[in-house]
Amino acid sequence: MAGLNGWQIPELNKATLAAVAEPDPAKRLGLYKTMQETLLQHSPYVFIDQGKTQIVVRDNVKGYQQGLNADMVWYDNVTK
Repeated sequence: MAGLNGWQIPELNKATLAAVAEPDPAKRLGLYKTMQETLLQHSPYVFIDQGKTQIVVRDNVKGYQQGLNADMVWYDNVTK
């Protein structure tokens, strides 16, 4: 979001760097949860819902990898 409109929380930026560098998965998860709570409390946006996209592939298609959106697909590992 900050990249789109310039909105940012400096403490959240620091927390993001700390979470990325944290080697312990349990501690990293805790850091990300705290960051999400901070974002929800201070965000200028209201998140109402998030749509889901259903993707169907045949049994003989292997290596399909879906990104965050339906248009974010990595085809380099797809085989048939």
